[in-house]
Amino acid sequence: MSFKEVLREKVHELKGEALDAYAAELERRGLGFDADGELLSLPDSSYPGYALEYIQAERDAYRRFTQSLDELVTRFEGYYELSPHPFTVMRDKLGGRHEDEGHSWTPYGKVHRAADQWVGDVKVMIDWEDWAGDGAAAFLLTFIAPFETAAAQQMACLRELTVITESYRQAALKGQKDLINIARLGIAAFAAINPTSANTDPAAPGWGNTFSLFSIVLSAVGLTIATGGADIVIGGTSLAFSTVSTLMSVTEETDPGQMVVTGATAQDVVLSTWDALTEFDRRLADNDDVIRGALDTDLNSTTCYASPTLAREPNPGITIGDDTFRTMSVQSVPGTPIGRDKVVVSIMELYRAGYVDLPNAADLYQQARDVLYQLEIPFDQTFLAPTSYPLFNTARDRLRDVFTYVENDLRYVATALIEAADCYHLTDEQGAEVIRQKDLLVPPAGPHVPGIVSGIS
Repeated sequence: MSFKEVLREKVHELKGEALDAYAAELERRGLGFDADGELLSLPDSSYPGYALEYIQAERDAYRRFTQSLDELVTRFEGYYELSPHPFTVMRDKLGGRHEDEGHSWTPYGKVHRAADQWVGDVKVMIDWEDWAGDGAAAFLLTFIAPFETAAAQQMACLRELTVITESYRQAALKGQKDLINIARLGIAAFAAINPTSANTDPAAPGWGNTFSLFSIVLSAVGLTIATGGADIVIGGTSLAFSTVSTLMSVTEETDPGQMVVTGATAQDVVLSTWDALTEFDRRLADNDDVIRGALDTDLNSTTCYASPTLAREPNPGITIGDDTFRTMSVQSVPGTPIGRDKVVVSIMELYRAGYVDLPNAADLYQQARDVLYQLEIPFDQTFLAPTSYPLFNTARDRLRDVFTYVENDLRYVATALIEAADCYHLTDEQGAEVIRQKDLLVPPAGPHVPGIVSGIS
């Protein structure tokens, strides 16, 4: 049975036990209902001659009781749609866990692969000392060198969104358990004051159960981060940007708290059950407030979403049509096979970076951005954390914008490198060899084919 079916069944049982318990109270006072449901004194009771004023007062009290009971049922019904499933899907799509670095179907894995494999390949492939022009040095210092730091910060932000999503998921899972237990405690409390109840639930009046809703964020951090350590590794270098989030050091309520529903009368039990739901709501609100506070801080933090290095500086060091790569500090060595000619090798490094590596990295960023577009919290779950949801969406949108910028930047730089290679003056023999090797390059299938990456045939 689904959570909704289980809770609905328990609430139906609770309502029945509540009405039976109230009827038993009335019967002990010599009151009951006629065939039309009208409250009156019982003919065989010890008090058959109740004054009409007394009967009317009891009728008013019963009406108030049924009204409060209906409000309690309506309040339970407001939780029926609570579900961890949407957050499980979102968490798995984000992939911000340590083990997801190698999973290129998630934004976390895509950013890691773009930086570690494709841009990392450009960093080690191009022999920067071969180029004496200002463009090569500027490209290395302003684009390649800062890229892994920016990618690690982007991954850290994705990791925070994963922790938050896991927090929502934990709140939903634990909330379902708590709601069912509150209903069970209410049923048991009503049954305890009704000698004729056939309830067999093991819960007893005043039965002490503890709330599951506590330390939710810290539990989520442990589930998503602790298994693989806090650092992010790119190019063999450990970058500790995953600790920038204030979520990693939040202070939460650690007391599980006693869940108690009891009362001497049916009306008392209704009020006690209502109070248990109020405590449940308070715990949800506290979790929401922790996340909201952390996001509010991080969205404005220069070490997190407002970091100037979250995306690179706008100037990649070269421009399309720039000829500053023309100055090469090495020359061909007589007798060297043309395929290994140093000039040919250096030119082909630019072509490979422009045709293969950087376009593949750009495709991965585009795919990561597209996944973020799919991260939408369902409207029927917004009661779970109403104040932090808008900030979660803001953080998601900011990362989406960053990924769009990086994608466009990578495509621009790829074109610039190709044109820089095109501008270099080669001998006829060198030019023919470059054309031959260029034909072996396999550019990516295109930005709209998810998961496709390419290399050399």
